[in-house]
Amino acid sequence: MIIDPHIHSTYSGDSTAEVKDIVKHSRKIGLDAIAIADHNTLKGSEVALKGFGRMDDLVIIPAMEVSTNKGHIVALGISEEIPKGISPEETIELIRAQGGLQSLPIPL
Repeated sequence: MIIDPHIHSTYSGDSTAEVKDIVKHSRKIGLDAIAIADHNTLKGSEVALKGFGRMDDLVIIPAMEVSTNKGHIVALGISEEIPKGISPEETIELIRAQGGLQSLPIPL
């Protein structure tokens, strides 16, 4: 299975990639799953899931990249936004409380 767990869209503020273009390109290159993990928002994931959530060839994992007070943590498989600016430990607790997984895109 080929997964890209850390993609930013226009909802992140540091990307010009539209959600529809991310999904189209991901399918074109044969990814099995993606996580649109925008900075401090689930909006990109929500748009992707609403518009493309029922595809047989690509799984969209709801995600966001949370800015903690010591760096960034990607929250995978969550349904509610995690507040920014809290400690990494608190962030991980909130991710796990939603049944999600955490990933470090850039080491703390």
